[in-house]
Amino acid sequence: MVLNDFFTEINKQRVNYAHFKSSIRIPESMIGEQDLDILVEETDFHYFCDTLRSFGGIEVRSDASRSYPNVFDWLLVCRESGILFHFHLHTRIITGARFVKDFCLPFHECILNSREFDEKFNIYRVDYNYEFTLFVIRECLKVTFFQVVFKLLTRNSDIGYKNELDWLRQKCTSNQIESSCKAMGISPSVVSIVLKAYAGEDKISLREVVEIKRSFKCSQRVGGFTSHVLQLYHFVRIFLFNRVLKKGFILKKKAIGVPPIFALVGCDGAGKTTMERLLVKKLGRHLAIKNIYLGTGDGSHSFLFILLKKIFARKPKDKSTQISTDEDSSNNLRISNNVSLLRSISALYVAYTRYRLMKKAHSLRSKGYYIFFTRYPQLTHPGLNDGLKLSNARGRLKRVFESIEYSIVSSTLRKYHADDLYVLSLPLETVVKRRQDTMDIKRISQKHAAIMTTDWSVSGGIEYIDATKSQELVYSSLVERIWDSYKRG
Repeated sequence: MVLNDFFTEINKQRVNYAHFKSSIRIPESMIGEQDLDILVEETDFHYFCDTLRSFGGIEVRSDASRSYPNVFDWLLVCRESGILFHFHLHTRIITGARFVKDFCLPFHECILNSREFDEKFNIYRVDYNYEFTLFVIRECLKVTFFQVVFKLLTRNSDIGYKNELDWLRQKCTSNQIESSCKAMGISPSVVSIVLKAYAGEDKISLREVVEIKRSFKCSQRVGGFTSHVLQLYHFVRIFLFNRVLKKGFILKKKAIGVPPIFALVGCDGAGKTTMERLLVKKLGRHLAIKNIYLGTGDGSHSFLFILLKKIFARKPKDKSTQISTDEDSSNNLRISNNVSLLRSISALYVAYTRYRLMKKAHSLRSKGYYIFFTRYPQLTHPGLNDGLKLSNARGRLKRVFESIEYSIVSSTLRKYHADDLYVLSLPLETVVKRRQDTMDIKRISQKHAAIMTTDWSVSGGIEYIDATKSQELVYSSLVERIWDSYKRG
């Protein structure tokens, strides 16, 4: 796996680093389910980053609520499985209250000097005794002013520990913990609190929390009142985006530069919707990635779009089976003309909606968001695969509508086109087998031929991905190409 190869190369270069917190989660981190918190010596930091970049890693920037000095975010992808690994690279130990991290602890040299090699995971980690001491201090420094007020109001003066403490107790001894505290230069009052935690106390009093905060006041990088204001601001902001606006992707990692936009198209039944959901679920766990649907099918649309789509889908009745008078014929002709006019208006609305969505995509991209399109308009095959809806129109007014539609779509593709396009391809026989119950074979053949011969308007490359393989292989192949595109961007 790429992560094992990366750490093997880092270890060969003798880079001074250590996984310095939450060692209990290293097994989960090595399979991409948890983040990797790596403390790196400042003089070796550029070697670590250069090696990470050579293995396909990219640096990203965090949201303001999770962005701290001396902490850098990197992402590395495994090309075989499509798993994403998230690195927090630290050059200093930044800790404290959530959203603020208002303390910078002076223990980085001691932590790096005490590191031990874990042969099972091929990684250097902090000595467990140092980690235990650091864990107790970190938990106390995380206690916020609002938590203290709540405890006082409820007359509960104890702060509970996590289950991680029990796991660390089994790896340490009291003598070694005391030695580590002395090596770190910790005051006797704090040492007694740490030893009390090791002795089996699962709670710590507010008085002891205040004592630890006072001991490290010289390491505080953000003032008390400023810290409280920032905590409240970010709490309200995150609640607003996650719970009220349902736009949690805004808070994820963004690109440092301007990332490319890619489009995902394919034959009917090739798995576009499945791949879209996998990309949003797996890459969206860390990245501020957003999918924009440009088709007219079952994707997300406004009420007006759905209404006009229903009008557009109306088909004129078969006149050969009808016997009508002259008066009925004139009424039918008038109704048919009205429906045709509405169909023309709805086609223009579809074109304008795509223009608006693609313009919005480029605006988000300029802010560092990772955007991709599902379905993509084209000019080569009218009436097929998101092509022009109006073609070979009869009548002066309908020809005007046709020219307006062409003008909107062509200008949209010229100004707000995608950078890369990926086509999920299937053999015609497979498409017929999957879609013959919902569509006639002639129509299936036309759409299949159109997908394979369309001249897509993109600035970068067009790549065809074999969608006959398993879902996992198609996803990993797609992620590999997307990641190469992000690296170039």
